[in-house]
Amino acid sequence: MEALQQIGLDEPTANHVVAELIQRLCATLFLPAMPIQDAIDLARFLVDAASKFAHFTLRPATVGGPMEIATITKHEGFKWITRKHYYTGEYNREG
Repeated sequence: MEALQQIGLDEPTANHVVAELIQRLCATLFLPAMPIQDAIDLARFLVDAASKFAHFTLRPATVGGPMEIATITKHEGFKWITRKHYYTGEYNREG
């Protein structure tokens, strides 16, 4: 919205344009009943895409390096999917 105001749109018009763009261009990437593996794959994809985008910008990289992914489900609780192993096995139990 700030960019629209900088090019001369007043605040109500800028708000309207932003709302219209969100409605027309937004894509839902998840569903409340998404299978856990799909949610894991989506998380991995989004972090990977953000990391690659940051790599090619002229700004300092703010995303990157090894990725850690965990799930929290009603039946299994907290479970690591992908984890960096900085510590001994005592602190890195699987499941």
